[in-house]
Order: sequence, then C-alpha cells, then structure tokens
Amino acid sequence: CDDGDACTTGDCDFVGGCEPGFPIDCDDGDPCTVDDLCDAAGACHGTAKSCDDGMPCTTDSCGADGVCAHALVTGFCRGGASEDVCVANASADPTNTCRICQASGGAEPSWGTLSDGASCSDGDACTTEETCASGVCTSAGTLDCETGDPCIAGSCDHELGCVTTATTAACDDGDPCTVGDTCADRVCQAGGDTLACDDSDACTVDSCVAGLGCDHDPNALCDDHDPCTHDSCLMGGNCQNT
Repeated sequence: CDDGDACTTGDCDFVGGCEPGFPIDCDDGDPCTVDDLCDAAGACHGTAKSCDDGMPCTTDSCGADGVCAHALVTGFCRGGASEDVCVANASADPTNTCRICQASGGAEPSWGTLSDGASCSDGDACTTEETCASGVCTSAGTLDCETGDPCIAGSCDHELGCVTTATTAACDDGDPCTVGDTCADRVCQAGGDTLACDDSDACTVDSCVAGLGCDHDPNALCDDHDPCTHDSCLMGGNCQNT
C-alpha cells in the first residue's frame, strides 16, 4: 500500500484504504544545514546553519565538518574580556587601554603595550590618576564627590561618575531667627520654630530681627514726651519720669 506521500514509510492497508505511515528520517547529508525537511518529491532539504558570531571584523563560514570558523579580517585584533570586540590596528583594547592592537601589513595580529606611566583609562568613572604599569591600567586616586552642602549628598557611580541625591538632614538657613531648619528638595528650609529672645527684662521689648538675631529695645511706653523729665523703667516694668 502506498499513500502517495514520498515522505512517509510503513504505510498500512486497513479496511478503509491506505493510511499514512511514519515520516521518514530525513537528512540531506550536509553538515552545514539544520532542520532538514522532506519535500513533495521525497528529497531532503535543510536550512543553512548560521555561523554569524556578531563581529563585523570576522569572515564567518561553515566547514566540511559542520564546524563554524571565524577568520579575522586583516587589520584587526580580537579585544574585550571575552575577545568578542573588534579592535582596529593601533587602537586600544576597550577593557585595557594599555594594550594596543598590532595588525598591520597582513601579519598575525598581536598585542603591544604602552610604556609605564602612559595615560590610560580603566573604564571606572570613580578613579583618577590612571597610568599604565606593566601593560595594565592602574589608578592612584578616587574622585571626590563631596558637595559641601548638607542638603545634597554626593556619591560616585562607577559608570557615571559623581551623582547627587537630596537629603533631609539638619541644616542652617543663615537666619538666626529660625530654629529646627531641615533640608527639603535640596534646599535648607526654615524650621517651624523661632528663636526665643525673652531676656526676662520688663523694661525691654524683645524681638528677633531676620538676619541679625535677638534685639532688645528699651520700652518706649516710658517716654512721656516731656523734654524736662528723665524717663526710666524701674524693675518690674514701672515707669519713672523725674
């Protein structure tokens, strides 16, 4: 019994007629194809195997044994921590700027190193004074991100460098008449209380002058506006005009 499908085998003749058999094991014999399928004529065809390594400086191909090969284009080195970055001749390795690609004149690519003391970048935005030492980029200092402002905290992000955040710390708004100043929205805000200026002297009028502090003026109520009298305030706040 033949079900007419070249891609099946083991067809069975039941009472109702031929039934489809099992799909044949299809292999086009090409190690550089995958997902082989059987066509209407019974022939196997596969999809080309992808050997793309994502590197624009390599020529990718599939060998007779089905193994992918990635030949470097002349004038490039493989850089990066996983050797998956294209580095042009005379350029620095992005993960170690003290290494320089040497791939000129069609020679086998290799790496050279900058001399000790040469300026470099270790890729860390928080380090300073970076120089090469034995082919490795090293740093001698760190970035100072202190702001000097109690309302703004500075810190260092290894990719961005100095970054700031708002705080809610205690602060001084510069006005001696405010008490309990605190930070809000990166600015020192006046506290809800005012400076107590009571000097316990009934003969003075106590107040706080913005920007100056406490002020204790003589009690003007004791002035009788008579130029022939001497006005004074006695203990207890009583006036004397003699």
